[in-house]
Amino acid sequence: MYDFRFWHLLVTVGIQIIFGFGLEMGHGWTCAASIYIDGIIGGSLMVMVFTQQGLPYHSSAGVFALIAAHFGTLILVNPRKSI
Repeated sequence: MYDFRFWHLLVTVGIQIIFGFGLEMGHGWTCAASIYIDGIIGGSLMVMVFTQQGLPYHSSAGVFALIAAHFGTLILVNPRKSI
């Protein structure tokens, strides 16, 4: 179980660095931080409502929020789109 948690932490931090840095450069640190924190809060609330297995403490929902915001930025700021 320890090995799985180590790799989960490593992948989560790597994705946070890759996607979080890009969002921070494009939108500022306050926007990137608010997306990440809102993702964590929303994911924690969904786990508590639908599974009722106690309080979650993972940051995976924040990582998914960063990825979704990055893809949203890519769709809205498409350089190949004609004006």
